Amino acid sequence: MKANVIEVLDFHGKHRCESCLAIEANTRKTLETYYDDELKSNKIEFHVIDIEKPENEALADSYKVFGTALFINVIKDGKQKPIDMTNYAFKTGMEYPVFSAGLREELDKQLALF
Repeated sequence: MKANVIEVLDFHGKHRCESCLAIEANTRKTLETYYDDELKSNKIEFHVIDIEKPENEALADSYKVFGTALFINVIKDGKQKPIDMTNYAFKTGMEYPVFSAGLREELDKQLALF
């Protein structure tokens, strides 16, 4: 297991709706705009995961994901703390400023624990 990292996990299936695509795009934009240093230093990692690929089945199963989902997985001192952002993402994912503010709030809260 990795030590002291925040994984942002964007799960999706083969067929993706407009909201699903917006969630990925707005997550990526938020991370690249506000967390570029953390991405470069691997303090934050962003993973887009196609749950229909055989190599991703076990990971999707571990999060109980069957379609589009957004998780922040905080790994600190060998312990994982997954935070399910899926409902928030679907409610606000099409509105970048609102979506980004909520994602940043959660990421900042978790980064402060490091």
